Amino acid sequence: MSYMLTRRSLLAAAAAGLGALALSGCEAAKGEQRIALTFALASPWDTLNPYTSNAGSFAALVQDKIFDKIGYINEDFKVEPRAASSWELSDDGMSITFHLDRDATFHDGVPVTADDWLFTMGYVTSADVTLTSHSFARYLEGTTDAGIETSAGSAAIEKLDDYTVVCHLKRPYALQSLMESAAKTFHILPAHCFEGMTYPEVTDAPYWSAPVGSGPCSFSSMVSGTSITLDAYADYHLGPLAFDEFTFQVMAQSNFVNSIMAGDADLTYTAIPTEDALVLKDEPAISITRQEHPTFLQVLAWNNEATSANIRRAVNFGIDKQLILDEYYEGEGKLTESVILPDSPYFKGNEAPRDVDQARSYFEAAIAAGEWQEGAPIIIGVNTTSRQSQGAVIQQNLAEIGLDCQIQMYDSATMWAYLRDGTIHGCLMGLMPTNDPMSLYSYFDSSYAQSTWFHVNDERFDDIINKLEVENDEDAKRELCYQFQDVESDIVPFSWICAQYSFAATSPRLGNADPFASDQFNNAVWKWTVAA
Repeated sequence: MSYMLTRRSLLAAAAAGLGALALSGCEAAKGEQRIALTFALASPWDTLNPYTSNAGSFAALVQDKIFDKIGYINEDFKVEPRAASSWELSDDGMSITFHLDRDATFHDGVPVTADDWLFTMGYVTSADVTLTSHSFARYLEGTTDAGIETSAGSAAIEKLDDYTVVCHLKRPYALQSLMESAAKTFHILPAHCFEGMTYPEVTDAPYWSAPVGSGPCSFSSMVSGTSITLDAYADYHLGPLAFDEFTFQVMAQSNFVNSIMAGDADLTYTAIPTEDALVLKDEPAISITRQEHPTFLQVLAWNNEATSANIRRAVNFGIDKQLILDEYYEGEGKLTESVILPDSPYFKGNEAPRDVDQARSYFEAAIAAGEWQEGAPIIIGVNTTSRQSQGAVIQQNLAEIGLDCQIQMYDSATMWAYLRDGTIHGCLMGLMPTNDPMSLYSYFDSSYAQSTWFHVNDERFDDIINKLEVENDEDAKRELCYQFQDVESDIVPFSWICAQYSFAATSPRLGNADPFASDQFNNAVWKWTVAA
């Protein structure tokens, strides 16, 4: 607790001075015509191709500004129109029709049409390319469960006219699950920029170093791994933006608060440390917002092929989750043992309180079964300084059961690549599900076992997911979710730490901001206002 007390003192002492600095900076900017915003990221992106990225939300938030997506998922998890102005399911639930916004254009002025949607879906479902994102495509007739075409051009997406697209589905699906997946993962690419190229050539094209999209911002310049500057796209179809320039700046999470108060940043991702938010909630130089429900899941995510259920159970019972919740999140959250949020009507409430004897028993069982070599270390990756500190607690906890734990710091792309290939056994990360219990289904679906970082492969999950996808009766859905959580407790594919109440920090000059929508990989920057 000494670190936290020291940090509190420093923040409290600095508040007045930095607040004055921020206000004076705003005064100086009043005479300038060009309005620039800065979005601070705790980790860099790896690529601007949304379909080959391994950097998760840090890359997705950048890509979201350059490329338009079907819809926007707001902070209440509702999907609003974006590239599609409307959509509807057929009466039999076997197709969904999208009506494209007729005013949408790419940054080079070329209109966005159904041909671009078909080209993008052809690329996403192609068996000739290796991509990291196919999830919406898996719903389409003519694709595998992983969203890859069963034969050349088999994905069932149809152009009715230049601004109407129909996606034919394998079976009826719940509309919310369908639209959340589409809105989060389908970025429209400009077919004319890849004319004459094969799909593998699209992946390797020079285009990605300075891409042309149809999103609210156009590419301007980039310092790889450090910053990327975008310009507001004056002809964005959802309206003019309140700023001229938008920069993503990579910085340590520990600098987020001071950067906003000094006028060097306007919003951040990830959320700011809870102790900072509680100290500064009444400071005029920074706006602090607490999320209504605990929806940010802090988790030790496993490579399920590199670890056995016994090892994962040992760690799960060995971690003092309450201590982490209290010390690092000031108690602002709830303990959980599921990907299903604790305030959800589908939450069962299974528990796994710390039990050193139980943890040691599972660890010894893993060694006896030949699943773990005695004395071998378990390697856990982290990508922020805050998680590095939490990793030290886990390291101490596991030492008590005789398990050597090594905490390794990486950038996000490297950490997740290492998790995927088994170089590390697990990593500390955050996951952001919605109220839909299917929102993170792909992490548990065995058809995605090799394409996700986690390699979860249990037929019980597959069976429940297949039923949940089409179930509309609430009582039946709740019972399926309870079964799902029982399987989670059995094999522990993830060691859930807690569901956190997130605290967002934004500049006071930024209005109508949607910082918690960042958890769904998007922001409605076209709604933002910027005070003079």
